[in-house]
Amino acid sequence: MNLLSRAISTGEPPPSQQEILHRDAPMSEMFSKQIAYNTSFKDTLLLNTMAATDEMELEDEAPSEDENNHLTVKGKDAIPSIYLTQEIKARIRKSWKKALIIKAIGAKFSVNRISPRLTGIWRPKGKMDIIDLSNGFYTVTFSAEEDYWKALEQGPWFIGINYLAVQPWTPNFDPNTKSISSMAVWIRLNALPLEYFDK
Repeated sequence: MNLLSRAISTGEPPPSQQEILHRDAPMSEMFSKQIAYNTSFKDTLLLNTMAATDEMELEDEAPSEDENNHLTVKGKDAIPSIYLTQEIKARIRKSWKKALIIKAIGAKFSVNRISPRLTGIWRPKGKMDIIDLSNGFYTVTFSAEEDYWKALEQGPWFIGINYLAVQPWTPNFDPNTKSISSMAVWIRLNALPLEYFDK
């Protein structure tokens, strides 16, 4: 019986790192069973890290895939790269399809300041959550789809004198490299000759 199995069956505290380092069984075998006692996050992290290190030493250079073939990790000596299948990308992005990315042009607000102002101008019927993406960008999600469409299509919106740029959420959005290159605005041209009213 290895140290981990003995700890599980007797209810003793988990084995120390020193005990684990002097184990007879391979690390992968020690972690193949679900641990029945409570451990701290640190202990769990250390144990899982050691298990992963032990198994990596046994693997060759070929890419490894999980049992469902959703995730591929390549690289042993260099920094590993993680590749997700299109199926997984679609699943994790699904909940963001009805999210907006916003930015107040010419001003920066904290979430605590911008949240009540957005609530005031949009008056959402459902729940609205705001996430600070940094660099003046925020992601806004809505529980009610009608609130999403109202915020996206019924502008222009202003926070004070600052125009609020609103755009649909896009995958892999990086607030540190993105800028507002275009925005939907409504303008009035007084006394425009009739022939210029053309789509």
